[in-house]
Amino acid sequence: MQALTTACTLIESGRAKTVLVTAADCISPAYFAPLLKANAKLSSENLMNGLAFADGGGAIVVQANPKTKGLRVLHADIASRFHLRDVGFSLDASGSAIHNHRSIRSVLPDVAARAMKDMLGPVDGNADKIDVLIVPQVNRSMIRVAGNDSMDSKRFYVGHEIGNCPAPAIFRAMARAVERGNIHPGESYVGVLGIETASWNYGVALLH
Repeated sequence: MQALTTACTLIESGRAKTVLVTAADCISPAYFAPLLKANAKLSSENLMNGLAFADGGGAIVVQANPKTKGLRVLHADIASRFHLRDVGFSLDASGSAIHNHRSIRSVLPDVAARAMKDMLGPVDGNADKIDVLIVPQVNRSMIRVAGNDSMDSKRFYVGHEIGNCPAPAIFRAMARAVERGNIHPGESYVGVLGIETASWNYGVALLH
């Protein structure tokens, strides 16, 4: 989402006409497998890499006035408006992961509601305009709060197919949605919503 936002900013400012945005996650078996086989005590860095990333890559081309038929970026933004609230995920002094489920239950709905409001700005806050809502998270709690109940049939999630690849997840989900006929460029309104609990950052985009 940061890269997509940067690409849009470059084009809107006139500094670029075409931007290739790429995103990739990988963790080499040659690096991680020996640690598991040796039953070594994993450091925080090793643990988080193993839990958060899988091999995968994705890319998207962003153009000013594209000649080819594609999705028009109506809005893209990243923000952190809840940094004073208790975080949902952190590490303690020994590097062990801490999930604050109480904070997640209380703060996550507020973050999701604000993110949806930001995303829907170009369509006057009308959630009914959204045809497809892409949610890259693998966390079920986040998926559930992405939009209201009317979004149940519109959420598009492929994490169970592509694995937990946070960086390229959005682009890969878009590609699969187009291939399967869920998205029709120029006709469908496509929302994207991503939330990160460690500092309550969120990224949103609206495409058409």
